Amino acid sequence: MTTPDPIAQNRPASKYLSGSLWWHVVQSAVAGSVGLLALFASDFVDIYFIGMLGGKYLVAAVGYAATVTFFSTSLVIGLAIGTGVLVGKNLGAGNVAEASRVATSSVVIAFVVCTVLAVGIAWWAPHLMTALGAQGETAMLAVYFLRILLISLPMMAVAVVGSAILRAQGAPSQAAMVTLTGAIINTIMDPLLMFGFGMGFAGAAVATVLSQVGMMIIALRTISRSELRLTLPNAPHRWVALRGQLSRHIRPLSAFALPAILANLATPVGNAYLTRTMSEFGNDAVAGFAIIGRLTPIAFAFVFAMSGAIGPIVAHNVGGKRYDRVYKTMLASYQLSAIYTVFVSILLWLLLPVILRMFPVSASGNALIRLFCGPLALFWMFNAWLFCANAGFNNLSKPLYSTILNWVRQTVFVIPFTMVATHYWQAAGVLIGPALGGAILGTFAMLLSLRLSRRQGAISAQATPD
Repeated sequence: MTTPDPIAQNRPASKYLSGSLWWHVVQSAVAGSVGLLALFASDFVDIYFIGMLGGKYLVAAVGYAATVTFFSTSLVIGLAIGTGVLVGKNLGAGNVAEASRVATSSVVIAFVVCTVLAVGIAWWAPHLMTALGAQGETAMLAVYFLRILLISLPMMAVAVVGSAILRAQGAPSQAAMVTLTGAIINTIMDPLLMFGFGMGFAGAAVATVLSQVGMMIIALRTISRSELRLTLPNAPHRWVALRGQLSRHIRPLSAFALPAILANLATPVGNAYLTRTMSEFGNDAVAGFAIIGRLTPIAFAFVFAMSGAIGPIVAHNVGGKRYDRVYKTMLASYQLSAIYTVFVSILLWLLLPVILRMFPVSASGNALIRLFCGPLALFWMFNAWLFCANAGFNNLSKPLYSTILNWVRQTVFVIPFTMVATHYWQAAGVLIGPALGGAILGTFAMLLSLRLSRRQGAISAQATPD
């Protein structure tokens, strides 16, 4: 006879299955954006202090190391997306015990996979830097910096997956605290280690390691106090049972993680093309383009957080067979994205004189910043729609839709559109082309996700007996 799960018996209904969807989306997105803003600020502090060291190769070395870590980060984000989908669906369906098992398996898999990956990357680091074009002292510094960072890759994986588990439970504020903790530790330890303890360049890497360890501790501690705990199988041969549990969960996790990883890898392809194209118009244009790249994540942090915010809400309602609320959640995310983008676009236009004083560049760089803070900022609404649609596809068990749309976005709707736009508008075309292409694809993704949620709702209704 099966022993009833005490957690499941005492568990209240998911809060995402009732209540205002607008409030759920706003609350989750605001919490997520706070964590993202802290993370972006922490990254800026890293580069600022490394630049203060004065070595001309140091910032370049960090850039090369970041290029390599981007791929490992994509793997971790993919695992986190898969974890969030599976945990959220099980919680929405009331299967708390299975959700706990999935969460436990995800944390163990992330730690083991990233430990193996870290060892492999550390071993091949010199060859990877050579392949990226790093040479001489820059390559040596990049390898040194990368190998220190890799120490914390398994811890970072546990922290990111743990944060996804918290969001899947409907605890966005606790999930944001994980990221916020890492940002605070990194910001404090950077100058302390680099200048106070005289560690210099290595101090920045060690500060990052400590921040990742802190994130992992906070994530695991918060989960242990939450409704959904990480537990080993309750069996005579516990480790054998855990191995069987991991084998059972690897396949469904991979079904979501692999498409998400491939989708994330599309972004640097488009960015590399845009950067190379902008370089043809001189260093002043590249400087303006770089400033826009720093403004974007700060101005649109809420948009970046939106996709992570709606994922658990959609997952819970899919698990609970509430497809009417799935449709309304998607619709609310698109409406909120549009309202937010209009508000930020107006704010950027009003703050344009301040922004130009903060980042003094030449006339050509100024022209690009004026263009971005003017009409083109409005086009971020369509990027937001694509982000939200991707989250919807992942949680509606269509992760390949996200992969295909992201690659189509970064190739078909970036390269040809940019080529045509630069022919007519020169450097400004590097901004205008992707904006026009993104408007078409973002609208298509939005309509496709709404149609898919309605269709799956109709299929579910037909399959449910009266």
